Amino acid sequence: MDGSSQVIALEKDDDHSMDVLIVPDSEGKDDDLCLCNRCGEVHGVQDIEVCRRVRREQSRCSRCRLVHRDYDLTAWIIDGFDKFDCELYIPNVNELQMDGETIILPDHVQKRVHELSPNMQELKEQEANKTDT
Repeated sequence: MDGSSQVIALEKDDDHSMDVLIVPDSEGKDDDLCLCNRCGEVHGVQDIEVCRRVRREQSRCSRCRLVHRDYDLTAWIIDGFDKFDCELYIPNVNELQMDGETIILPDHVQKRVHELSPNMQELKEQEANKTDT
């Protein structure tokens, strides 16, 4: 091994063995190398940010062009759905209206979402049980 390479040792979790990666030194000495959690490659710090942006663009939905995981938490908290479903929330992509990153739902879509919402189903069941007793 010559002086133009760095050795990075990575410990495996399962059997405590070590993987050794030999990577070439970067041109700029201030560019620290680290393992990218997204793609498993070794990048410079600036390259990790580029990798993150590329992967984010690749994760956009081909139908609505949104990144669904950005809306998963909101769909879960407000309506009880495990995942954001653009076909439910955005039935007509051509009529999509947004305010910044907020999707503006028309009234008929809001009604449909509430009808299918697990949270609303649970409330209806609780009310039905109260009236039965």
